[in-house]
Parts: sequence; C-alpha cells; structure tokens
Amino acid sequence: MSKNLYSYSAFGLAISSEIECPGLLPIDKPADVSIRYGTVPLTLTNADCGLRYQVTPEQVQFTVDKVAKYLVCRGAEIIIDPEPGTDDDSIRLFLLGNALGILLLQRKILVLHGNAIDVNGKAVIFLGESGSGKSTLAAAFYKKSYPQISDDICAVTFSEAGIPYLQPGYPWIQLWNDAAESIQLDHEHLHPVRPALEKYFLPLESAHCSNMRPIAAMYKLSSVNQNNLTLRTLAGTEKFTTLVNNTFRPQFLAGLSIKTDHFKKCSALGEKIPVASVIRPAVGFCVDELVQLIEQDMTSVGLKLQNLT
Repeated sequence: MSKNLYSYSAFGLAISSEIECPGLLPIDKPADVSIRYGTVPLTLTNADCGLRYQVTPEQVQFTVDKVAKYLVCRGAEIIIDPEPGTDDDSIRLFLLGNALGILLLQRKILVLHGNAIDVNGKAVIFLGESGSGKSTLAAAFYKKSYPQISDDICAVTFSEAGIPYLQPGYPWIQLWNDAAESIQLDHEHLHPVRPALEKYFLPLESAHCSNMRPIAAMYKLSSVNQNNLTLRTLAGTEKFTTLVNNTFRPQFLAGLSIKTDHFKKCSALGEKIPVASVIRPAVGFCVDELVQLIEQDMTSVGLKLQNLT
C-alpha cells in the first residue's frame, strides 16, 4: 500500500489520506482528520453491537465483506484494514460514505441523509431514503445549472447565533444508470463507483459549491402508488420526526452517546427552517414536473431563483 499522503477538503475539514481520492478538492493546510491503512481490531471493548458493526462513545468499527474493516476514532482518524484482493474503488466508496459520515457524527455534527443544491447563495436539501430519488432530483437541478453542495451526506453546523449552515460535501453526484437515463444524461463515459456496479460518479467540477451556505429549505422525498405529485408543508412533531428519521446512520447515535445532543440539533434546525413532504408516483419519476413543483415552493418560502437555463 502506498504511504504517500494526499490532502483534501470536505465538510469544512482538512483531510490527510494515505489513499488517493480522485475528485476531492485538494487543500494545503494542517489536517483535522487522518486516514491511514492499519490493523483494525476484531472487537471493541464494551461496545454496542449490530450486524457487522460495533460502537463505543469514542470508536466505531464496521466490516464490509470482501472489501475492508474500518475503524473510526474520536472524530479525528479513520483506519482501513483491506481484505486481500480488494480494489481501491470499493475501499473509497465505503470510506467516503459510511466512515466519513460516522466521523462527522463523532464530531457532534448534525448529519442528514440527503443531497443539497445552491439557490442564490442558500442551501436547499433533498432528504429521503435510498431509492427515494434525491440524487436524481439533484442531478435534474444540476442540468438546470444549479450548483450542487453535497451528495448523500449533508453536514449541518450552527453559527454562534444559531443559524444553521450546510458544509460543502463531495464534488460529484452518484447516479444509478436508470436515474441517469431518466434525466437524459449519458453515463457511458462516467466512472462506476465500484466494479460491476451500474452506479456512476457524475463529476461536478465548476458546478460544485465549495463554500458553506445558510440552509433555506428542506424537502423530504417519498413515493407511493398514486398518479399525482403532492407537496405538503410539515409542522410540529411531524417535522421533527422527519429530520430524526432522515439522520445518517441513526443506529450509531446511542452507542456514540450523542442521541440527546442530536435530537436537540434536529429540533433547533426544524424551528428555523421550513420542511415539506413531497410525494411522487412510484412508477414514472415525473422529474420535470417535480423540479417545477419544488421551484414554485422555493419562491413561496422567499427564495429568489437564479436566472438559469
């Protein structure tokens, strides 16, 4: 394994890594986070255990079969213990997904499962379970020239005045082949996220926003067996529950001893930012209509849309 050190920026953190991560933004400053190869213990002492993971207040160990074991320590270090014969693409996929998302949780950052776009200097977040269409929707806004802020992991921090900000994430969108086709995007020349998987990195380059943005609105996506698109503004307990249910890897909160702090941050975010439920037909994405519906709602909550193509 290479011992070269690569320096990157993501989620407002400076990262020093022994594994190269093409596409991440390079940076030249002292590291907040270290990523290295090493030996990961099979068990952690006094850990909460689940399927292929163990959690203590300071460490999380998880295993990806035929790829690697990962150890995430105190919000500052990730150790990778690869399986023989694995490939770097697969190692990176779970490093930049699960491992770095867990590290953000360890740093007591509010981490939501979503994609985010920039609308005239403000962040709009699309929340949802895997398969809900948040990446497809973000890519549709990308095609309309909206800058993208984050893909899959949304890291929310608060200013001293309590204003919620979204930290810039990865400069790409991950798209399944059918999602790319639904927005008429040619994926033949895109790099797959790992071998033999029909999911691809759409590089954003200049279409990525590399600065944190105040959050202006959030939309929870879901699909049901109906013919129409619907949008409904949430309030009260339903709004809070939506944020909690769309937390990134919520099964780790109790073991990390951050559940109470996390709930407080969800409550604070919900008090300041409008959240809407958007339900689309389960069959047929209706992407153009969905974009139009959300643009109309964004203007209703005071966002000024860019003069975009």
